[in-house]
Amino acid sequence: MKLLKYSLLALAPIGSLSAAITTFDATEYAVNSPLTTVPGWTATETAPANQPLSWITPWSSNGGVGNKAGAIGGYYNSPVADSYSVSSAVSQAISGTSISFDMAIQDSTNGNVDDGYYTNRDVFGFSVSTSTGDVLASLTFTPTAQTTTPEGGTAASWLVSYTVAGGTTQMTSIPMYEDVQYLVELSFSGSEVTIGFGAGEATNVFTATMTGVDSSAEIGSVSFDWEKSVDDLGVALDFGDNFVRFDNLAVTIPEPSSALLMGVASLGLLRRRRTN
Repeated sequence: MKLLKYSLLALAPIGSLSAAITTFDATEYAVNSPLTTVPGWTATETAPANQPLSWITPWSSNGGVGNKAGAIGGYYNSPVADSYSVSSAVSQAISGTSISFDMAIQDSTNGNVDDGYYTNRDVFGFSVSTSTGDVLASLTFTPTAQTTTPEGGTAASWLVSYTVAGGTTQMTSIPMYEDVQYLVELSFSGSEVTIGFGAGEATNVFTATMTGVDSSAEIGSVSFDWEKSVDDLGVALDFGDNFVRFDNLAVTIPEPSSALLMGVASLGLLRRRRTN
């Protein structure tokens, strides 16, 4: 699955961007081990090592050598709280930074709770926060329907919504389906954030304006989030055993391109010649 693509959010010239990409293929990251064993990752709740809430997993159910991803959800266990997040530290200026990753949702399974199966579909998300914990932008994936028979029952899909600092949640009509690889991107420029997502490529793009953000603030962390769904009356449902895989988490920052540097140098030479 380790296929990295140029996207519509990465329009800068080659050589003008620098990306730090997180993958989980290193041999020391054992499949099924807690994600918090990877340096830099922390969680809002601890769990037994053999029943993690976030962990290293094969990208697909077929596994494969050198093809691992991070995961969050109820495959092994459920949080004590109604929500759970696993975060990675980032230290980067807001404006000019782009963040992207691949993801896929695995639906819950049929079966009896007594046998360890939980059929509900949960809410998942991704958020970018400042170093002081203020959320700059977040994406939420909400199940369109619940069913007692996820396998072969009501189609597994989650609707995408997004929220930016100082704004209200914006719902989209775009579904994300089970076992489909999606590319998600967030690009920050001044007070604006451009959000893109789509199957394989970020073909759905939205731009929103952040308000109330300290211009000197920095991005402090990114997090993958998981919480209970609610019924029509707003009552929280039990967690399901669905989960999200994610990989190729890239934080891209702008750098002066060689062409730009050469241009600046040329201007300097012209200035000297004119002065002389």
